[in-house]
Amino acid sequence: MADNTDKLKDALPASRSSGKEGHPGNIATKSLNAQERLRLFEAASERQRAREAARKSACSGNTSAKPPEGRDWTREDLYC
Repeated sequence: MADNTDKLKDALPASRSSGKEGHPGNIATKSLNAQERLRLFEAASERQRAREAARKSACSGNTSAKPPEGRDWTREDLYC
């Protein structure tokens, strides 16, 4: 089995054989400056805040559902 591992390491470029190549998405961000990365981070944060707000508003008015007999919770309670 060691022979197959050695052959694989020989077939890969040195940068790939070390196992430290990182996440593929990191390649694109290397060409961005700090200001552009900050702008992208802030945009992603704003999208996350919007998703969280939408989820909270969807859960806030859900008081009409009655739990089945023998249970004091509803399925919606699990997700809100």
